[in-house]
Amino acid sequence: MNSQDKKYAIAASVLAFGILILASVFFVFSGLFSDCFGKKAKAQTVFLSPSTQYLNLYRDGTTTEGDSMNVIADRLEAMFPEDFTIYRNNSEGTLADAIELSNSLNTEIHVAIHSNASGTGEGGVRGCEIWIPRGHRESRTLAKAVYRHLEKLTPVEDRGLKETESLAELVKVNCTRILIEVDFHDDEDGCEWIKSHYDEIAQAIYDGICDYYGLK
Repeated sequence: MNSQDKKYAIAASVLAFGILILASVFFVFSGLFSDCFGKKAKAQTVFLSPSTQYLNLYRDGTTTEGDSMNVIADRLEAMFPEDFTIYRNNSEGTLADAIELSNSLNTEIHVAIHSNASGTGEGGVRGCEIWIPRGHRESRTLAKAVYRHLEKLTPVEDRGLKETESLAELVKVNCTRILIEVDFHDDEDGCEWIKSHYDEIAQAIYDGICDYYGLK
């Protein structure tokens, strides 16, 4: 092999090695991209679980927690575009039914929607709060995204994010999950505020879910 042939052989080897390095880098970064952003690329699958507590009467006696939260869930469900898959609990079912169904569907996020009660029988407590399972970082991320919008909406000082190890819907559901308490229905003003803001509450929850998925 003459010197010119050797130069061509060396150049070809260097080029092949360079192509191999570039291919390796491409596959490594493709894997990292998939790991980091794969969730955003998946079809968004949401389980809505409005309260079925129809015995929890509102302060003015005109409606119940179960009825009001299902109205909010109806309006929330209608807001999602076609690239979301939305599931609902059975409005006449039990909490255990909702947990079992959510887990069987392998949903990405589970959003329980409730209104609160102070238990005093006299009202006087107001504000939104969102419960999450203790130490679950992805649930906290979802809760913060939704809470930002609800906090802007409510007319009183809100109560923040709260962790629990005892609420069944947060302990037994497998996926990322939150439980929203929109306000206190046993307070006269809270009761009226919830009933007059069904659309706005649904919109705030929707906007928070979109933020969580990086869609807004």
